[in-house]
Amino acid sequence: MRIYSAQKYQELLVNSILWIDWQIQNIVGSKNLSLADEYAQANQEIVKTLTKIIKAG
Repeated sequence: MRIYSAQKYQELLVNSILWIDWQIQNIVGSKNLSLADEYAQANQEIVKTLTKIIKAG
């Protein structure tokens, strides 16, 4: 386990929010959400990404 200063944790938190947003935007941007199968696939990919984050925490 790494030990970070409070400032470093703040930086990590800010950057993680930007990374999550970037991941979701890439998933959504690569799909045609008006098509049911691509909408479902985007949803599954977002859930998979968020689940990884939860399990890592």
